[in-house]
Amino acid sequence: MAQLLCADATNTVPSLRNVFLVGDVFTKRDCAKLRLIAPHAKIVNMFGSTETQRAVSHFTIPAQNLDPGFLDNLKDNIPVGRGMKDVQLLVINRTDLETPCGIGELGELFIRAGGLAEGYMQLPELTKEKFVTNWMAKDQVLQGPPGTSDEVPWLAFYLGPRDRLYRTGDLGRYLPNGDGTFSSLF
Repeated sequence: MAQLLCADATNTVPSLRNVFLVGDVFTKRDCAKLRLIAPHAKIVNMFGSTETQRAVSHFTIPAQNLDPGFLDNLKDNIPVGRGMKDVQLLVINRTDLETPCGIGELGELFIRAGGLAEGYMQLPELTKEKFVTNWMAKDQVLQGPPGTSDEVPWLAFYLGPRDRLYRTGDLGRYLPNGDGTFSSLF
């Protein structure tokens, strides 16, 4: 999206104050161009996927006029930042899927959040691979409330409280400040 906004833009948009981007890898080059076009705009880079049904993280870039050198210490891909409220972004070791990575270690991104999709229609093996029980949560309740589906009609569809993770397939690492940088292009 940022590439489309910035492609051949020559005019500035001084009245723009906020830009929210989600869905694509946001590069430092595109961010710098966007900051020149909209010098008073704060840019928020967000990350999410269809399986999470929403944006799950955010990283804010201050307006060019407030902090012109902000991009100087960033790498080529803009970080996706920290998880939104009640969301955890976990970087997990790719050879030991029960071990979180440390700062700077490259690993696979898992997302822990309410509202995860149930899985993929007609793809049970892929669902089993991508939607996993959180091995870090102990004593999970995997049954619904007492009663029968005759007494409570929706109970037949209730899977009970549970703790699951979505395995994105993206690679990433934690930055020293706790933010994350993720991309399937690492």
